Amino acid sequence: MRTLNIVYLVVLVAVFFAGSGLAGSQGELERNILVHGNTERTYFVHYPKNKPAESPKPLVFLLHGGGGGDAKKMAGHTRMNDIADREDFIVVYPVGIAGQWNDGRGKTFKRANNTDTDDVGFISSLIDLFIKNKLADSKRIYVMGLSNGGMMAHRLGIEIGNKLAAIAPVIANIPENLSKKKAPGGLSVLIMNGTEDPIVPWNGGNVQIFRKTYGKVLSTDQTVRFWVSAIGLSQTPKTEHLADTTKDNCTVEIDRYSTDGKPEEVVLYRIKGGGHSLPGGNIPNRPLLLGAKCMDIDAAETIWSFFKQQWTKKADFILKGQSEGVSKAAMERKEIDVLDRLGRSALHRAALDGNLEEAAALIAKGAKVDNLSSVGTPLYYAVDEGHFDVVKLLVENGANVNQPNGIGDLPLDTALYNYNMVYGTEQEAMYMKVILYLKMKGAKLSPKKTDN
Repeated sequence: MRTLNIVYLVVLVAVFFAGSGLAGSQGELERNILVHGNTERTYFVHYPKNKPAESPKPLVFLLHGGGGGDAKKMAGHTRMNDIADREDFIVVYPVGIAGQWNDGRGKTFKRANNTDTDDVGFISSLIDLFIKNKLADSKRIYVMGLSNGGMMAHRLGIEIGNKLAAIAPVIANIPENLSKKKAPGGLSVLIMNGTEDPIVPWNGGNVQIFRKTYGKVLSTDQTVRFWVSAIGLSQTPKTEHLADTTKDNCTVEIDRYSTDGKPEEVVLYRIKGGGHSLPGGNIPNRPLLLGAKCMDIDAAETIWSFFKQQWTKKADFILKGQSEGVSKAAMERKEIDVLDRLGRSALHRAALDGNLEEAAALIAKGAKVDNLSSVGTPLYYAVDEGHFDVVKLLVENGANVNQPNGIGDLPLDTALYNYNMVYGTEQEAMYMKVILYLKMKGAKLSPKKTDN
């Protein structure tokens, strides 16, 4: 009888993650297959307003919980597609094998051991694919995950954090097996956990469903301290108490960890009295099984706002010269053309990202428009990415349209090459616009391209 109860309870938890009837908008989802490690892996994509991206956009990975995997239901639970349509970003819903993620615990509902599944490599390959296809902005890649997906978000932050701007694990702590690993310090972290979670314990220990255990996790306090130390932030947070707006047996406290001279931060949403549920989510309320569901905040809206703020903070630090190798003192001395370890100045990075406001501000402060790195000038970066507005800004401020890069290619060579690569796609018009503008401004092909 006890075994039957365990199975019944596990099925109920899977139903919570997989979903039931939906009231929220799911938007259009595009199903795709990526072969990774000789295995076909499925992922779904929602483009803002159901239109393929014409230029690189922010990208949010949304990782389902254990037993989940239905992208339409995840979209309905979180209403993330609605937010993406409003805020103009891409949402990717990867699918775990058998509805599970190899988050580092080694155990799942359906497999005694899933350590042979390379989910980190799968997500990493998806990031590379979206960047290569000029759909995603490499500086604005984010991960949100729930429960098993939240623990996977922690693992991704630890193992490929150099590819991510921020992560947001919900109802999830760091698996104990990952606690000795060294995480990169260049990303921000938002953690949202319930103090009365009956499955992923606030105080750490076994992830447990009705006496059956599924690996150990750190406590929420240990998880927060792990990230605060990894990023190099002050150990003393600023705490905020939110108003209790609903009768849901929960309240919300926010601890913010930051330090002067760094744009990154760690934020803990402490859902006091909260259980194993997505705050404010469009999901069934099952207090006997999962504990109380907090409705004082909307988790998806809160997390997107956090992601968006991280980009704003990072951009502000770049402008102040406090990021990626350009010190504040150097900025004060007008030495804003210092190259980072990749051989790029702040203006190179703004051109790469298509950040028109940042590029204009740097030029106004005296940045050299023809600052030549090993790859090329800022104009080369803007042309390569098809950022017409930045191309125009640079040329209007004196950029040489015939300055070769390190291998002798001219800006027009690069524009024509990329045009041919995207011919027949949505991006064709973007590169043609750049080509016509460069020709109008006197751009030429290099001799080797002219011969061909």
